[in-house]
Amino acid sequence: MTALTRGITTGTLLQQCPRSVQLDFHALAAKRLTEVFKAAEEVPFDDTSRFVFFSDCHRGDNSRADAFAINENLFLRALGYYHRHGFTYIEVGDGDELWKNRRFCDVREAHGRAFDLFQVLCHRLWC
Repeated sequence: MTALTRGITTGTLLQQCPRSVQLDFHALAAKRLTEVFKAAEEVPFDDTSRFVFFSDCHRGDNSRADAFAINENLFLRALGYYHRHGFTYIEVGDGDELWKNRRFCDVREAHGRAFDLFQVLCHRLWC
């Protein structure tokens, strides 16, 4: 677990905090990651498995600052292809810009078609 907590990026704000606060953060992160790993369900896979991994989508609220908005149609076409060919969608990070858009419902409303397709693709994994 120590190796995992060392890999966590804490940013400059945390680096400005007293050392005791930094250690508390790392201990909390280690505890939470341990809980997540223990509760995680194993998903078996082999050479015939079909998963598609995406990251850095940066979905926003469809405003001018929304980096995803201009590529949404391309993204939906790609996911449609993967859906038709039996893939399961897995998003590995930086999906929704919740630090810019405080309310998830704004992001969900702006990109409803993408979230509807996520539900179909992710459902395959659990059924």
